[in-house]
Amino acid sequence: MDSVHSAIRGELCSLVCKIWPDATPDIFDMDCPGAEISAPLGFRPGPCDIWWQEELGRMAEAYPPVIFGARLLKGISAANGHVLFHISDEAYSAIISHIIKNYPKPQMPDDTGHIINYAAARMLMLSRKGGQGCPAPFKKGLWLCLCIEGFQGKKRESLRKRAAEALLCAMDGLNAEERDAVREFSGGCADCAARLLTINPL
Repeated sequence: MDSVHSAIRGELCSLVCKIWPDATPDIFDMDCPGAEISAPLGFRPGPCDIWWQEELGRMAEAYPPVIFGARLLKGISAANGHVLFHISDEAYSAIISHIIKNYPKPQMPDDTGHIINYAAARMLMLSRKGGQGCPAPFKKGLWLCLCIEGFQGKKRESLRKRAAEALLCAMDGLNAEERDAVREFSGGCADCAARLLTINPL
């Protein structure tokens, strides 16, 4: 079974190939600031990044990339020579459902002294709540979880730790009422995150 990471890269590559046939999946950076995904298309010979943004935006409207039956992108922007791809809420929901259906749910860790085990335990507890989508405060942490499968070695373990930190800090800055509201529909997202945090530990 291909990882979600690979499926997303494949969809984006199919989109970019409509304009630049030589595009390959490895041009897409899944761990970048400013968006979930970026590609350095503005640095390549020819038109600038704004041109790429506009052309790819038109292509995405005509031939929308899809992930597990949901529209993958909510928008495309450009910055500093890169085209930025922003993932839709529908795609997050579809990804969460796919992970819950296909990836094993871990047992509650016996030892929560390590940050990854502690985050997994917190997510398993939160998974008892309802909700199928990804609340905004958890998007960064969940995206980092999704990237874990796409890397190996030190980068993989760095992503695992960063994902745990982001999940644990997701509701920092929210007041008590806001935290309670987010918790009420974070169950699916938390369930998905726990599965990804603990998959194939190295």
